[in-house]
Amino acid sequence: MNSVLPRGQVLQRVLSADPEQSYRLYIPLSGMDGGVLVCAHGLNDDGSKLLDQLQPFCEQAGLTLLIPHFHKRGYQQLMPVRSDRQLDLCVAEVGALLDVNVSKFSLFGYSAGAQFAHRYVMAYPHRVRRAVIAGSGWYTFPTPSERYPYGIRASRKSPIAFNPEYFLTVPILVLIGSKDTERRNLRATERVNENQGFTRLDRARRWVIAMQEAALAHSVPPMVRLHVVDGVGHKFSDFCQNGGLCQIVSQFAADEAPSIWPA
Repeated sequence: MNSVLPRGQVLQRVLSADPEQSYRLYIPLSGMDGGVLVCAHGLNDDGSKLLDQLQPFCEQAGLTLLIPHFHKRGYQQLMPVRSDRQLDLCVAEVGALLDVNVSKFSLFGYSAGAQFAHRYVMAYPHRVRRAVIAGSGWYTFPTPSERYPYGIRASRKSPIAFNPEYFLTVPILVLIGSKDTERRNLRATERVNENQGFTRLDRARRWVIAMQEAALAHSVPPMVRLHVVDGVGHKFSDFCQNGGLCQIVSQFAADEAPSIWPA
């Protein structure tokens, strides 16, 4: 059935189960041995920027690239916009079209997409093989006493159940630029500033430490690593050109661990 869709071309498709949901798809000419890489875009992208930059690296790694277009603001928090369900529908459709097993996939998110991606991992760790989180504005911490989306305590607004014993086992690589200290377009409530820091750089460091400490508390080997990319800010194109972002993502997603991921 995988001959239905052409390879080596960028395909823009509409989800059959929901005509309002679209996604971009790239099936490499080199084969699909690397599995499926699902990407979550930032607020100022519909997925085209991610695809343009990642496509050649996914071709080399044999990664099938799937980028849902989340057009409703608030997708970063999974609710009330149920972007998690939309992603699952896109993945299921691609799996059926290509006749491949998509019970697990790799996940990458940038900026607002990184918010979505790390929350998706925490909510559905059984679906994610490994994840790269780059330039997230703020985080959901593994704190049972804090209500979601600040922590993992359930609430009436959040029916998702979080189990640290599972989500702490997913390998997660957190990338942040050393110059990502600009406070514009950043959630700056007193609660977030006090608990997570004032910049994306601060917040990435604090979240990784929190996840590592939570892993140790649950007798789980820490699987979250932080890599600060020297000389890079928050701009996606800069991160790609000067920070090697796409190569790191494609290698990590294809289980070709980059040098920044310790053995």
